[in-house]
Amino acid sequence: MKWLVCTVLSLLGTNVVAQDLSNAPTAAVERTMMDSGDYRSKTQDWLIAPGGSGSVGGGFTFMTADGDLGGVLGTRRLKFTDVVLLGLQSRYSLGGIAEVSLATSLLPKQPSTTDELAWQSASLGFRIGLTDHLLTALSFAGGPTLDQSGGWTSAQLGLGWRYAVNPYMVFDGGVHGRGTALFIEDEAPWFGEVATNVQLVLPNPGIAAFWCGVEFTFPVASNATTSLPIDPQTRANVMVGGVLSFVDDWDIYATYAFIDRGDLVDPATTLPILDGGFDQQQLTVGVAYRFEGSTKTASR
Repeated sequence: MKWLVCTVLSLLGTNVVAQDLSNAPTAAVERTMMDSGDYRSKTQDWLIAPGGSGSVGGGFTFMTADGDLGGVLGTRRLKFTDVVLLGLQSRYSLGGIAEVSLATSLLPKQPSTTDELAWQSASLGFRIGLTDHLLTALSFAGGPTLDQSGGWTSAQLGLGWRYAVNPYMVFDGGVHGRGTALFIEDEAPWFGEVATNVQLVLPNPGIAAFWCGVEFTFPVASNATTSLPIDPQTRANVMVGGVLSFVDDWDIYATYAFIDRGDLVDPATTLPILDGGFDQQQLTVGVAYRFEGSTKTASR
C-alpha cells in the first residue's frame, strides 16, 4: 500500500517536452530532461513525427564524477569508462498527432568494487501535439537504488514549445513538474520539483543540428524519513549536443551533460541513484534507425 500511495504522490511530476523529446535513450529520470528527445526533429519543422513512423535505437553513456563520493559506488572518483550505461528505446507515432515511447537502461560496465544491477531503469512516455508549436507529455519511470537497497519511481507531466526565428535558428523549451519516491526497506520518502528549460538549436534543415541548453529545477515539496533524509536543492543542468540526420533511415548523435544534484558534503541533498543521483558529467553517443509507415504526413 505504501508503494501505491507514494506512486500516486509522484504523479504530481511532469516532463518538459518540445521538439527535443522523442527517440533518444532515456535512462534514470533524475538526469536532465533535455537529453531525451527525438534528435531528428532538431533538423525538421515538426514536433510529432509523421504518422505511422517510428524509430528504434540505443546509445552508450560514459559517466564521470569528481571529488570524494563519500562511499557512493565504493570509490572516491569515477573516471571515464568506470561506469557505462546502455540506453535502448523505441517510439511510434500515432497519426502524426501523438507518440508513445518505451525505453530501458542497462549497466554493462561498473567499478570492480560494486555489484549494481545490470538493469537500471525503464520508462513509458506519451506525447500529444496541441498546435504546431506546442505539445504536452506524460511519462513514468522507475528503477533500482544503489547497492540493490530498494527502488525508485517517478512521474512527470508538462508542456513544451518551439519558436523558429528562421530555418537556421530555433529556440525550444518548456516547463514541467516531477514527483519522485524512494522505496528502501520499510520507508518511502518522496519529493516534488518544478523545472524549466530553454535550448538554442542551430539546424542545417534535414542534414544536421547543434544545440546547447540550460535547465533549472526547483524543489516544491518533500517528505523525508528518519533514516532516509531528503533535502532537495535548486539545481542547474547544462547540455550541448549534435546530430547528423542526412541519411534517410539513420540518426547519429552525441551529447555532453553537466548534471547538478546537491552537495557531496551533505548526503541528504543527493540520491541513492546511479544515473543522476549525484553531481556528474555524461557523454552519450548513439544511433537510431527510423522506419516509415503507410502514413507519411506529420500533422504537428
